[in-house]
Amino acid sequence: MLKVMSRCRKRDAEELALRQIFDEVSRTVDAGGNDVAFATIESSMYKRSRTAMPSLPTDPRDADAAITGSRFVPLEDAPFYRGSVNTGDRDTALIFASDGQLELLLSRRLVYYVDATFRVVPSLFYQLFTVFVQHTDYSFPVTH
Repeated sequence: MLKVMSRCRKRDAEELALRQIFDEVSRTVDAGGNDVAFATIESSMYKRSRTAMPSLPTDPRDADAAITGSRFVPLEDAPFYRGSVNTGDRDTALIFASDGQLELLLSRRLVYYVDATFRVVPSLFYQLFTVFVQHTDYSFPVTH
């Protein structure tokens, strides 16, 4: 039981799918005494993952440093966070796009849509700006 709990907590600090981690660890740990239920250690796994999260920046200009070097930069082993852009007015924009999204953006030259959301964004920022491209009858976000 202790082996399962310690391995789950350790992996939880590095990953996000808690139930999947528990199932994988439970299968790999010796069956003897493996009677711990997911519900028993779920809250401690969530607590461990929260403490492993990087601290939130208090200034938008510090967001780049908080994200760079964290586990949230890549998406499926490819770059997702592309960096930040600063203006002379002390405004900062963070750019997120996968390689596939950028290829889609470059390949579609016909119709682009944009959305500027102001209400549902982290309090550190005042706007989420998203670029969409049209593919067949659908629009897909390609950068945020």
